[in-house]
Amino acid sequence: MRQTWRLAQGEGDGEDSIVLRHLRDRTWELEGIVRLDITAADRIERIVDYQHCPWMLTAGSIVVRESVR
Repeated sequence: MRQTWRLAQGEGDGEDSIVLRHLRDRTWELEGIVRLDITAADRIERIVDYQHCPWMLTAGSIVVRESVR
């Protein structure tokens, strides 16, 4: 199974997140969000993957900071 995808910086409900997008029919579609909780020492404390929670993509506020080229 082959898919073209891209990760971008963004926000999910005001929290810094990584936005996962897939290329479908020449359009980048939102596929999921991943949130990283970072400690004061710049270490990853927790990873929360919402890719398998489709309601997160419509129920909350998602902002993509990077432009898709």
